[in-house]
Amino acid sequence: MGRSPTAGRTNPPRSGGGTVTRPTGSTRGRSSTQTVRAPNGHNVKINPTVNRGGRTITQRAVTHNHETMIQRTSVRRFGGHNVSRDRFFRFHDFHGFHFFVFAPFWAFDLAFWDFYFAPFGAPWFYTWPWVSAPWYAAWGWYYTPYPYYLDASYWVTDYVVSDMLSDQYEQGYNSGEAKGIAISESNRDQLRTEVEACSRDLKAGQAPVIDTALQTPGYLFAVDSSYDAVSVAEGTNCSLTTGDLIKVSQAPGVTDTSVLMEVVTAKNGSCAAGVQVRIALTDLQEMINGFSERVDDGLNDFKNHKGEVHPR
Repeated sequence: MGRSPTAGRTNPPRSGGGTVTRPTGSTRGRSSTQTVRAPNGHNVKINPTVNRGGRTITQRAVTHNHETMIQRTSVRRFGGHNVSRDRFFRFHDFHGFHFFVFAPFWAFDLAFWDFYFAPFGAPWFYTWPWVSAPWYAAWGWYYTPYPYYLDASYWVTDYVVSDMLSDQYEQGYNSGEAKGIAISESNRDQLRTEVEACSRDLKAGQAPVIDTALQTPGYLFAVDSSYDAVSVAEGTNCSLTTGDLIKVSQAPGVTDTSVLMEVVTAKNGSCAAGVQVRIALTDLQEMINGFSERVDDGLNDFKNHKGEVHPR
């Protein structure tokens, strides 16, 4: 993982200027449920807190450039220190359901994007500082980073996966025993494809959404926190943990609120690879949000490293 995001930074999404304000009647620190008007005209209740894998996140409705959005504040450990971070989310409708979709946080100029999407011309060899970190000693068997980088998307892919695994380690999932199905080279390449697609969305001021992911053949959902699941075949409880990969097993119907998914890769303590579980559509969108947020942070970290790119 690269450097941690700036602690306590509170910026509106990067799509334009303007200020962030609270809807009329709301106050900083309010603990009650808010009701806001979604873009489709429906009223949506915003709970003051949500729980993601044992991590409590506070959220509230805000207005930015006349658009109602959700601001979430979470606390995460980086290098043994708690870091508070704010991120913003837009409303999105799919099959009549409301979803919150990540809004790009970091701003990049056109020169950066031109550099990011251009091939390096020759392999770039880079040594990650986390190769000697405790989390990598525990989970290195599960993911092998690229040996070198042909363009920036390869580097950001390693950033994203390493960030997931280090986050899991910080949450206490640190046994690291090599039991399970590791991320294969083909899985890694699929994730890189998704990183590149996500980057193009972020460049356009957007982020991936659930409906597009469900329509993309071979799309891998990267689990972004811990989930309690049930094996459809056996009816037994199992867990999905950060960094596990799952894919669609059966496309949902128009009125379905969950999707039949198959576990592709798994660590010890997770649902076994090949097991089918049902995951709520809202949770799948949250996995996409977590992935998009990590890609966004990875882009920002790459911006700080691009001067080191010396292909050979």
